Amino acid sequence: MPTATLVPATSTPVPSATPMPTEAPVEEEAEAEAPAEEEAASAGDVNAEEEARLQLVVDLANAGNGEALFLGGAVPACNTCHLNNSEERLVGPGMLNLFDRAGERVEGEGPYEYIYNSIRNSQAFVVPDYPPGVMINYTEDLLSDAQIYDIMAYLRTLEG
Repeated sequence: MPTATLVPATSTPVPSATPMPTEAPVEEEAEAEAPAEEEAASAGDVNAEEEARLQLVVDLANAGNGEALFLGGAVPACNTCHLNNSEERLVGPGMLNLFDRAGERVEGEGPYEYIYNSIRNSQAFVVPDYPPGVMINYTEDLLSDAQIYDIMAYLRTLEG
């Protein structure tokens, strides 16, 4: 059975104190950046943090499941009103190359945020020359966030 052995304390020299700077450059940098951040926000720049989060979630989503939802798993199915092989209008806009167009639709929203919001809250922005009130809101009881991310992963594959 092991026994406890007392180890005597050693004499370790205490390091000398590091002189503190007379100015706080970090605070100055933060103060200098704050107005630029406020200007960017007021100019309607995309929320990069939210866009990156959504892109990561969509990167991890299941495009095969999204295709199944688009073609008939969602109620109503997305392809009832949207073409998946064209940019042409059916009832709603065609989905081909959607990610190329989506980031330019709503000021302050990148393509991921715009597409998510268009599915979850379709009336927040209606594409010009399309009638309002036609697309339903896919609320949580119709599509979960995970299902929306799967659909977005599928839509991202539609390039031509």
